[in-house]
Amino acid sequence: MSKDEFLQNHPNKDQPVTVGAMVEAFDQVLVPRIKEVATSTVQEAFDEVLLPAIDEMMKRNNAQQENRMRDYIDRKFYDQIGEFSKRLDAKAEKEKQFKGKVIDLFRRHNMGTPEEIAFMEGLAQ
Repeated sequence: MSKDEFLQNHPNKDQPVTVGAMVEAFDQVLVPRIKEVATSTVQEAFDEVLLPAIDEMMKRNNAQQENRMRDYIDRKFYDQIGEFSKRLDAKAEKEKQFKGKVIDLFRRHNMGTPEEIAFMEGLAQ
């Protein structure tokens, strides 16, 4: 309720102002206006200060989290590559030992010509 509306509802302006009338005026005119001003001020502060600050903080936190996630994925990826490489090397070494053993058995038991054994040694390398 505005001040003018309040005065229209109380046309008897010649009477002295009572505490009751002051409380009524305060409740009907001042409190709504204070709420309106306070609400708009809080809303402006929220829109102009808090929202941009929260947005900036979220962007910064997201960027930090993204960097941590990339580091974690890179570490795990390179660990897995290292493990895979070790297993591949171990398998290749076993295969080379097996081929060497087969060639040695052929040589010891005179199975095949020297040219065939040399050919197999070339393949085993």
